[in-house]
Amino acid sequence: ITPASLIQQQMRDRMRIIQRNQSIDNFATMLPEEMDRLAANFFVNRRSGSKAVGQQRVYFSVIQNVTIQTTAEFYDDTGLVFRPSQAVNISSVSLSLNTVAETSEYYVDVPIIADQVGDNYRLKAGQITKFDGISGAIRTVNLYDMSGGAYPESNSELYARIKKSLSSRDTNKVD
Repeated sequence: ITPASLIQQQMRDRMRIIQRNQSIDNFATMLPEEMDRLAANFFVNRRSGSKAVGQQRVYFSVIQNVTIQTTAEFYDDTGLVFRPSQAVNISSVSLSLNTVAETSEYYVDVPIIADQVGDNYRLKAGQITKFDGISGAIRTVNLYDMSGGAYPESNSELYARIKKSLSSRDTNKVD
């Protein structure tokens, strides 16, 4: 092994990567960043994924001032974590107006967002029932299904969209 061969090997490796990245047909061997750069040549951007959002109801047995920080956690039985998308502050007077007559409980609705991206966070109503970090709360539940939540697009999915975009482009020709 000579110093020149080591330097040339790095150059040969780079050349192979450049050659590989010249065709979308090599999508399966590309890194996501490489595929994104190639897709940009076709004016197509990868769908980055999204976090599920929703509303969580938190119940209290006594009237009190309530502060729920963004560090609080809500989660389901499988451990998927959701956090308040913004801090919530409710005075005891405001809390006293949010009453559940049947149970003599008071409640606060909290906007929440999933901790990670993915459609597995798109939970049904009633699935988020556990919490941490909320002083005085006795129980919690999401009354409505979570919305949004999607995984980032894979190289295979991006490849299919690029191919579709090429076949659906207008090919008007001027005679």
